[in-house]
Amino acid sequence: MVTVHRTERAAGTFRITFRIGETEYAVFPLQPDPEVASKAYRLKKVGGDGAVYDVSQDRFGPQCECLGFLRWNRPCKHIRTLQAAGMLAPVHSPE
Repeated sequence: MVTVHRTERAAGTFRITFRIGETEYAVFPLQPDPEVASKAYRLKKVGGDGAVYDVSQDRFGPQCECLGFLRWNRPCKHIRTLQAAGMLAPVHSPE
């Protein structure tokens, strides 16, 4: 049995981070325009060059601003990580 004790206080904060290979990313949910995307996230490298990648999900599927996605037009490591975490819908390819 689990007992939960609630106390009155301000809403807490939290941090989402993912480690992809040797690189750690902080993940921030974004509020996309519903006509543009259903979900969107910003992944920012922790340390290093601090690169930022915006990932969104629209009616055509997920998209990322990284060079890998833009060059190959297929799910990159940022998209696959968000899908594995259940934050984006997986893309099912036709068999």
